[in-house]
Amino acid sequence: MTAAATAFPASSTFGTSSAALAGLDDPALAVWLKQQKSARNEVVLVHAGTTWTVYERPSTRGVLQSADPESKSKNAFKALARQQRLFAVEISHAEISEATTVDAAWAPRVMSEQEIDEFAEQRKVYLGRVDGRGEAVTLDTANQVWADAGGCCMFRGCGHDLSVVPLYNKGARIAHLAHIIASDPCGPRGTDKDSHRQSTLAENIMLMCDAHHRLIDSFAPDRFYAQRLREMRRLHTVTVRGYHAALRHCVAQVVTIFGDIGAAPTRYRDSEFMEALLSNRPLKYPFVGERPLIRKS
Repeated sequence: MTAAATAFPASSTFGTSSAALAGLDDPALAVWLKQQKSARNEVVLVHAGTTWTVYERPSTRGVLQSADPESKSKNAFKALARQQRLFAVEISHAEISEATTVDAAWAPRVMSEQEIDEFAEQRKVYLGRVDGRGEAVTLDTANQVWADAGGCCMFRGCGHDLSVVPLYNKGARIAHLAHIIASDPCGPRGTDKDSHRQSTLAENIMLMCDAHHRLIDSFAPDRFYAQRLREMRRLHTVTVRGYHAALRHCVAQVVTIFGDIGAAPTRYRDSEFMEALLSNRPLKYPFVGERPLIRKS
């Protein structure tokens, strides 16, 4: 399923619904570009760093579509450039984070094949889709992130189980170790101070499904700032640990009274104590962060 076709859950806690921010992933973008080429439309690429949006001309009041180009769509972009029907507009990060429709004041310029090739390759570097950034994530760090996530996407409200790959999706990559602070200073939320220093810290990495990884890094990076993602990660980790704690029984101290109470004997076999203790079951859904409760079954 592509990011464009995925229904994202809304979250009142974290503001804007991710459904409203979904865009065109590489296959969907390639199809859209080919449709524009067949219709002999001109395409305008509006970009700010790693954030790209597209629209077709001659529309000057159209809706901008977020785009996450890779190899398939890059070739489609180049095909348009060969026909001189690809244009570009560079705007600021602040502008692109707020822009939803075409600004009539924009003055698109013609883009060459070489330019789109260089743009796309540089974007891959900034997004960490090629080698050459900070240190690679170690196996120990990756295992820690998977454990913190409980094997599920850590985006708030998703919880997709990433430990199971459907048979029809066997060759696809469905789980991503997504950096909160990019390991390249020019990447999403990257900084000269922290990018390389935090590139291998588990606390700086979230386990995410493909759709939400694209959302925070490509479609709407300015809306998912570092502190917001850290809070998502923290809440997810606390929740997972709460469920783990629910699997444990409370430790019980057995007290034996030597001597009858009135006419009632107080001597019991060890097997009777064990049976009484094991009759307790943990609650299925404990309150997150609290000690797990037990009840009589």
